Amino acid sequence: MLPQWIFKSIAALNANNRPQEVAAAITIGITLGVIPAGNITWFVLLGLTFFLKINFGVLLIAIAIIKPIAYLLDFLFDPVGYWILTMPALEGIFTQWSNTPIVPYTAFNNTAVVGSIIVMFLLFIPLWIGISKLVKLYREKVRDKIMASNLVKQITTLPLISNIINMVTKVNELKKF
Repeated sequence: MLPQWIFKSIAALNANNRPQEVAAAITIGITLGVIPAGNITWFVLLGLTFFLKINFGVLLIAIAIIKPIAYLLDFLFDPVGYWILTMPALEGIFTQWSNTPIVPYTAFNNTAVVGSIIVMFLLFIPLWIGISKLVKLYREKVRDKIMASNLVKQITTLPLISNIINMVTKVNELKKF
């Protein structure tokens, strides 16, 4: 199952679909990767991705790549979250939220959660635009060189890899009907 996701993700990167869809999957994956998991906020954001036209495999790969290194950005997220959570103007709202039955499970009082949400909210559009341009650049300048390389040709001739590629190709052909 995992190799199929990887191949579908590589296929999405190389496919003729819009680069913005791939960039959205990567950007949302980065966002979900830096937001601490284990709270309702994270699961709601993940659930919202099912309503978007993005490649879910690319999203999961982006989360898997970013999640292990996201803690390195806590030095940025914690002060931002602390600043938001200690604003006197928002004290009444946070008190009201604390007394609401489900809202405390969103981890809104966690500086890392609030800071990462605020930072990613501010960076989302620039990150998406930058990744869209990188995907376009990859497709125009790099993709054909990689596909023509001897290493890729040798890897695709391995029996396991060629069987997986054939299986994914057949599944995609069946989906067209």
